[in-house]
Amino acid sequence: MRDYVHTRLLRELTAEKVLVGIGPGGAIAVGMVAKAIRDLGYEPPSVLVFDMRYETRGKNPRIGALWPESYQLDGNRCWIIQGNVSSGRSLQELRERFSLADCPVFAFVVSEHVAVRENIAAYMAIGSRNVLPWITEQPTS
Repeated sequence: MRDYVHTRLLRELTAEKVLVGIGPGGAIAVGMVAKAIRDLGYEPPSVLVFDMRYETRGKNPRIGALWPESYQLDGNRCWIIQGNVSSGRSLQELRERFSLADCPVFAFVVSEHVAVRENIAAYMAIGSRNVLPWITEQPTS
């Protein structure tokens, strides 16, 4: 992880940036990226994590109620960090909610069909979320 951040992301992820994580996986991923920057001897960017709630399976998520509708981010300062992008629904919701359409994205893992459809600036692997180093949720009926 640290080597990837050093060779591919360090110039972009300066202390003036804000790393934006989405949901539980994004919270882990954004923390790992910020820690890698700190471990390399640089001041890490600020970190902001949004809770995404999937209230109905198969539907788009909604952002947790802690954030007022009027809250906005400076898209020029943000990088979205995700553990994985599979359907792209949470990424789409975050981009629409905070006007982050042009905000670059770094994901650990991107599903193949999403990699060609979404604007993903950097990723470590194409494939399934099963390659992530943490347990993923199991679907329930």
